[in-house]
Order: sequence, then structure tokens, then C-alpha cells
Amino acid sequence: TGARVNGIDITMARVRTYTVSGRVVTGAGAGAPGTSITLRGQERGLDLDFTLETTTRSASGDFELRGVQSGRYQIVVTRAGSEVAVMPLEVAGNVEGVRAVLGKGAQVKAGMVMEGGDRIKPQRWQIFLKANGPSGYFLEPEGEQTATQSNVAPDRYEVQVMGLAAGTYVKSIRAGETDVLNHGLAVAQGAAVQLEITVAADAGKVEGTVT
Repeated sequence: TGARVNGIDITMARVRTYTVSGRVVTGAGAGAPGTSITLRGQERGLDLDFTLETTTRSASGDFELRGVQSGRYQIVVTRAGSEVAVMPLEVAGNVEGVRAVLGKGAQVKAGMVMEGGDRIKPQRWQIFLKANGPSGYFLEPEGEQTATQSNVAPDRYEVQVMGLAAGTYVKSIRAGETDVLNHGLAVAQGAAVQLEITVAADAGKVEGTVT
């Protein structure tokens, strides 16, 4: 049943924040207008439990992020679906002169196979590359058993598969010789990564009584 709860006090803490500014350029050194910049926290204890985002504001590729707390971060820069840059950033005061150089993003492809060779039943499954907190990439389905995503930033990812049919589960995920379920997926700048995801249909059942 529903209930009404009163008398909840929320205490707001005053936290000093800083400004991060810099420039995004192409590999040839030209300014990169129309670029998206995302700042992600990289340590526990930050009050920043969401990402800060902005875009370059001039033809020279200049950008500015305000309201940044001290701590360790990662800057992710993307443009036009094919170029990307990732760099670490330590903030202990105002940071100026950040220089992010765009490069070719990686392409990640995934194939789904059913153990034993059976055909996977059509489902609304999704594959998510999780980098930090809620951030990451959804692979775009290309058919009943394949999906792909271009311009993936270099990083280490956890591969999550969602929406599988009842009674099935992900038995293994491999990228070449790498066991992705146990070791994660390391994506390098401009790489071409092929994932093989094996789904099994012998999921166990847990039954009991709630008293």
C-alpha cells in the first residue's frame, strides 16, 4: 500500500568548482568546430554523479566547461561520427590550455550465436559497451544476430547483453583469444573489433517460498 512520508531534510553542501577550457583540433592541427565534449568522473566520492557536456564554440575548436569539482576525470571528444579523442584530466583548480587531438574511432561488431547451432529467436536484445557509470555505446542491430557501432572511443569496456529470451543467458563473449566476460574489452584507437557472443538455453531455475 502507499504511504506519505514527511519531514525529510536535504542538506546542501557548498563545493568549490572550477572551469576547464581548451581546444579541439584535427590530426593536421586545424580547429574542429561542431565537436561534442563530455567530461566523466573517474573516482568514487565525487559529487558529480552525472556527465558534464558542451560543444566547441568557435571555428578554432575552443570549448569551456564550468562547474567542475576537483578530482580525476576523462574527457571524451567526438565529431561527425568518425573522429574521437579521449584523455585523462586532473582538476585541482581552473584548467586552461587543454588540447584534444581527434583521431579515427574504433569499429566494434558483434555476432550472436546459439550454443549447438540453433537459430536465435527474434527478440529485442541490445548490446551495450559500458565504460564508466551509465556512459557507453549501444551497438546498432544489423539483423537478427548481428550489431555494430562505429567511432567508439579507446577505453576498457564491460559488454552487457540485454533483452534475451526467457530461459537463455550469455554463456561467453570473446574477442579473438580474449575472454571478455572475465577480462573486459580493451578498445584501441581506430581498431576493428569483432565480438562473438554465445547464448545458451539451459539456464537454471531457482524456486522457493517467501514467508
